[in-house]
Amino acid sequence: MSMFLVTGEVRNVFKQPGSVDKTTGEQRPDSNKVQILGELPVMGGGTREDIITLTIPDGLDFSPYLKQRVSVPIGFLSPAKGSIVYFIPKGSQINSERSTPHLETPVIKSPLNNSAVKSPLGY
Repeated sequence: MSMFLVTGEVRNVFKQPGSVDKTTGEQRPDSNKVQILGELPVMGGGTREDIITLTIPDGLDFSPYLKQRVSVPIGFLSPAKGSIVYFIPKGSQINSERSTPHLETPVIKSPLNNSAVKSPLGY
């Protein structure tokens, strides 16, 4: 089966309160959301950062992946000209790259004595 994947860093997981349908007065349920930050190619070359907010289907939990890079399948549709709606298909799985968070100081191995030293500049 072919699919589209979004890959990026999980930046936020939150609960969106349900809304009220204006015509029927029906209360919609709360929904869990995830925000993933990734890079998109631009036409002139290079990339730009963009964040995508997705509703999390039942059975998935992005909380353990905060500040980590993940890949997750997505679907999308265009309900109106100029707008795109993204979604995670039901039954999808999260693939984690288990990368080191960007906020930690990386460890650099010294070629002289083969010991690990932390970079004073943070890289």
